[in-house]
Amino acid sequence: MNITFYLPTLTQPRHHKRIYSLRDRYFVKVYAFDRGLYRKNALKIDALYILGEMANKSYFKRLQAYIKLIKSILNERNHTDLFYFFTIDFALIGFLFLKRNRYIYEIGDFAYLGFGTAFRNILTKLDAKIIKKSFLTILTSEGFKRYLTKFVQASDISKNTLVIPNRLSDKILQFERNTAPFQEVSSLSFGFAGLLRYPDTILRFAKIIGDRYSNHQFHFFGDGPMRNQVEELVKKYKNIFFHGPYKNPEEIGKIYRMIDICVACYDTNGLNQRLAEPNKLYEAIYFGTPIIVSKDTYLAEVVISKGIGYTVDAHYDEEIIALLDNLTLKSLNKTRSKQLEIASDELLYSEREIIQYIETSESYPTV
Repeated sequence: MNITFYLPTLTQPRHHKRIYSLRDRYFVKVYAFDRGLYRKNALKIDALYILGEMANKSYFKRLQAYIKLIKSILNERNHTDLFYFFTIDFALIGFLFLKRNRYIYEIGDFAYLGFGTAFRNILTKLDAKIIKKSFLTILTSEGFKRYLTKFVQASDISKNTLVIPNRLSDKILQFERNTAPFQEVSSLSFGFAGLLRYPDTILRFAKIIGDRYSNHQFHFFGDGPMRNQVEELVKKYKNIFFHGPYKNPEEIGKIYRMIDICVACYDTNGLNQRLAEPNKLYEAIYFGTPIIVSKDTYLAEVVISKGIGYTVDAHYDEEIIALLDNLTLKSLNKTRSKQLEIASDELLYSEREIIQYIETSESYPTV
């Protein structure tokens, strides 16, 4: 079997994990757009073809990109057994131009959840149609499945859907887990690693560290639209640091050696963030690093149920301050202990479910 992937960006580690794991069993070809960010994390594979730039702001350039995408799919559809899409816009093109059961659709977020209710509901119903026609749909959070079942019967979603959280590559095993107990709480290093966004939560958290807690530190790792604001904070505060883009997973161990607490309190004004189960959860658990997440989210449910971190509404200074003022040595050590009780192999991504589905499905795809 051969599988052709279509990527909206060259640098998403979740996409890379799928490609690297499936190419060991199938012939894999990849078409991708370049967004110009995180070049250190760009995909490296022989059968890689760049379709051009997928611009974020230029409507004309995006239209050009979609035309290239359609042409490529039309050219490939007689030579590819199975297509693999990661976004609704790419999957929609597959829905329109491919026969039934010719594509896998992976949902790492619902990009349209920030739209108005009426438009959002229309797109959700369209998404459900794309899922129903797919050979397989992969959801990266149980929260996403909960959302979809408000629009589609759970039995319909379950027929060709797998929930596979964004767990870790086995490359993480090259790094040791941090088993040492916390010794004090008077001087802690907080950190955020990833796409630099969420100025009203992550940036607010760092600014409070800068303003009120000179004994603590805040470290940023990554790149993105908030980079300039982060660099301004670094200029203003001696205890805030920016380390730039990093290679994942090669440099992830170094990052977690530098921080005591992982800050992952994403902005929850969007429904998407309230449903997601990000990779940071599994990184934090693996490295025994207590994680701070946003209240009233699916992620918060997981963190509370497992006792592996803290929740806060980081839109409000007073909530962040209350959390920081009430951190205790006992609490931090209990949290790390709970994280380390989770076996390493429970945190690892496995392609077994996907391969099993492909090779045992009654609707095995053919050209």
